[in-house]
Amino acid sequence: MDEKTVWVRRQYNDDQSAKYYLKNVSGIKWDKISGGVNAIAPNWSLYGYVNCQGMIEGDVAHSGIHGSCPHNIKICILKIDNTIEIIKEIIDKVGPQPRKFSASRKHTCITDITDILKDTDKPQVRSVLLDELERRGHSETSMAAAIKKHSDIIIKSRWEEDKRQFAYKLKK
Repeated sequence: MDEKTVWVRRQYNDDQSAKYYLKNVSGIKWDKISGGVNAIAPNWSLYGYVNCQGMIEGDVAHSGIHGSCPHNIKICILKIDNTIEIIKEIIDKVGPQPRKFSASRKHTCITDITDILKDTDKPQVRSVLLDELERRGHSETSMAAAIKKHSDIIIKSRWEEDKRQFAYKLKK
């Protein structure tokens, strides 16, 4: 049986790379912050976690400062290092790359919160809402501030939408 493999790096700009079985990469998500030194990438990349000694081939730089080996380390999965089929499979699981926003961005965090709540049939739990806001490119600070400052608007917005849907169902 031919198992799927993926090439990874510690940071997006690292020269070293290693090959792992895809099934051994956990917690894959879009991010801009690497493991280890917490380097900030200029663009969103796929990141996940692997066992520091679980590679099939190659090597991934890490100091072992976070504990004795073996242990899990955060890695970066780049499109340039992998086949389009592998990248597509990963993106199908984690969702599309977060949007890039310009300084003239019109959508605020509260606007996106309202849109998310409006577009769903079920009430959003906090973690799902935060995941979606992160996917849309909002920082943790802006999300926390928007939710705290506008929680009454969010609840009212959701309630108004529920009332409209309920009234529509009664008319049928």
